[in-house]
Parts: sequence; structure tokens; C-alpha cells
Amino acid sequence: MPAAGRAQEVELIDRTALPVPARGDAKRLTQALNHLVVNAIKFTGPDGRITVESRDDGEPELTISDTRMGIAEEELPHVFDRFYRCASADVMAAQGPGLGLAIVKSIIEAHHGSIHLTSAPGVGTTVRLTLPAR
Repeated sequence: MPAAGRAQEVELIDRTALPVPARGDAKRLTQALNHLVVNAIKFTGPDGRITVESRDDGEPELTISDTRMGIAEEELPHVFDRFYRCASADVMAAQGPGLGLAIVKSIIEAHHGSIHLTSAPGVGTTVRLTLPAR
């Protein structure tokens, strides 16, 4: 694992073919998406991969998947709780009070959307969010 503050090689794969129109506050949605991508970068180890995908099957959907670290199954019910920090955050020496995903969830729900997270240790994490169509 890289020491805190050291550069690491992470591959970013963009599978967002076309813009997917969604209704909402651009500033707040940007804040939520930025946090999700920064989290993916922060918790993807050296030579990891982050994939961003979008689709619009009547409902705009964005998926951000990363490889490597992952979250233990018993921690998954708490990842959107305020001030909750997963064990992996301590292992990676990641800074922060544990508010990021709680804020992201609040922003998405305020836009009448939904957010879901799946993860497995050593495999990675996928965050899927949907928003109302325009």
C-alpha cells in the first residue's frame, strides 16, 4: 500500500458514451460525483482500475467501480452513516471525519434519486446511483 501522500498509478476507464441528462442542482450533483470519484481514487491501490459508466434506460444511472481494497460485508450497512469510517480507511491512512458518503447520499436523495454500494474485500467497490429523468 502506498504511503499517504505518495503518487500511485491508477487507470481510469471512461465508459460514458453520451451525456445522460438528469434534473437537479448542478453544484450539489458535482459535489456528490466528485466525492465518489475521489473516494475511488483514494481506496484503489497501486495498479488499480476505476471504471465510470453511465446509461439512460428511462432513468439516468451512473456507476463508479474500483478495484483492490473493498469493504467487509459487516461494514456495508453503515457506509452511509454519518461519522462512520471503514477499517480500510484506517489501513490506507485516509484522512476525513467519515461524512463524505453520508453527504453524497443526502444529495442524491434530495434529488429523488437512489444510491447503492456493493463491495468485497480485495476485489473492490461499486457505487450505483440513479436520478430522475429530465
